[in-house]
Amino acid sequence: RFGIRAQVVCASCDEFGPPSSPPPSPPIELSKANIGGINSWDTYCGMGRFGANITQSGLLLLPWDTDNDKPIEGGLKGYLGNHGTSLDEQEVPSQIFPSNSWDFFDDVEELIEATQARVFQLYHVWSGMMAAATGAAAILPDFMGYGVSYEHPRGYMNRAVYQQANAVLWRKTQRMVLELSNGCTILDPVANLGGFSEGGFASFVAGLALDEMGVEIITVQTGGSPFDLNFNVGWVIDKFDRGDFRPNLTYLLPFLGYAYSSTNPDLPNSNVGEDLLAPSYLDENNSDRNIITWMDGTPTFDQIDSLLPTSPNVAINPAFVEETLDAVARETSFCSNPTPGVTARLCEALLLNSVKSEVQNSAFPVSICHSPQDDVISYESVPNVSLNPNLSIFSFLGGTATGGHAASSVFCLFSFIVPFTDYYYDDSATTDLDKTNSIRTLDECLSLSPTASPSSTNAPSFLPPSVAPSINNDDESTSSAFLSSPSLWGALTIMAISLASNLI
Repeated sequence: RFGIRAQVVCASCDEFGPPSSPPPSPPIELSKANIGGINSWDTYCGMGRFGANITQSGLLLLPWDTDNDKPIEGGLKGYLGNHGTSLDEQEVPSQIFPSNSWDFFDDVEELIEATQARVFQLYHVWSGMMAAATGAAAILPDFMGYGVSYEHPRGYMNRAVYQQANAVLWRKTQRMVLELSNGCTILDPVANLGGFSEGGFASFVAGLALDEMGVEIITVQTGGSPFDLNFNVGWVIDKFDRGDFRPNLTYLLPFLGYAYSSTNPDLPNSNVGEDLLAPSYLDENNSDRNIITWMDGTPTFDQIDSLLPTSPNVAINPAFVEETLDAVARETSFCSNPTPGVTARLCEALLLNSVKSEVQNSAFPVSICHSPQDDVISYESVPNVSLNPNLSIFSFLGGTATGGHAASSVFCLFSFIVPFTDYYYDDSATTDLDKTNSIRTLDECLSLSPTASPSSTNAPSFLPPSVAPSINNDDESTSSAFLSSPSLWGALTIMAISLASNLI
């Protein structure tokens, strides 16, 4: 329906106080703050929280009137697309989206030879393009430690990291669309979220945070997501112990170990001698035996394989591995009987970020796309959808996800784009989901402060991937990329073919 304007958007927790209550007029800020709850603003963006003072980046895709070079006017719904796991700090939405449509087509051709990681990231950019082309403001966060914050330690499978990124970019986008449109475009407090694997986990916990702030969650579309993190860690350790692992999957435990080994002081097990990594792989005098150094140096999958001489379990806290394998033998739950002072705080950290029960009791709709044959994320992460009318298993043309993690991601891609297509939305649509396909008409444009201007967004220039590491966060300009409707749909078709050829 519309062309797209693409630009980098940056924000930090320190730019905002807690969401105000009651809401101001015009509604630039969010309306509700539930201070003290596990998903409330102060738990991930409060004073002193890890990363609260750093600038985070993402890709913003806005529906654009290309004939008149201005935003589509009215009240827009939001879409937050969260990317899957990337070892490269620059393989994220704000850095892989091309700077113009011709570069875009060049990049699409290169997809045929792309790495799986690049395909997974473009996969989420694609869903954002679909959202923007149908009238939603699409926000694709990079996450802490990626994009402009690449020099900062990365968070992985930690709810606060994803809540922080999504919340601050949402609030920044609220301001930006008002300023870019001179008050004629508003980001309404209504949103869809979606993501696969790590991105699905991120989308659900971000949905919890936005819901706490008064944003209506239309639905969260998830695929292959480790909702039961504690179980999945134990499941993977057991698989590796039995020799059931393959190249390019060995990074899972080292990366999680990096994130759960005192790199984030807000986690319960940080700096108490209960790191997830084994001491032998935290050797400060030998970079080949220090996983923190590996991850800070942006390793490839092959490099991690070469640095782990045997099973990845050798890099994990031996006491935790022993307790996990003992639980397998006894057929008891992982972390059901941790040793105080040895693994108890580590288990506390993993259980804090195991959200299966929260998905099970979700107050907003969650669509789950997960293959029973997934070889990376256990199907045990899927809650019992029959117990909550807000939960559903995604199906498309009568089918559901099958195959391994990568293969099923192709099918699950449709769960992110179908809500923005005529397959779901037509003139007779009556479900809540059809809100995604509508733009609210404003009675009049809002009057803004005389000091408000697009330059106040503090967004850096749009940079192509080839120069991503040299991002200048002080750049005040808002240069952007544009795609008109014809070039957009041609590009999407080529991307679909390329994704299938890489992942099936």
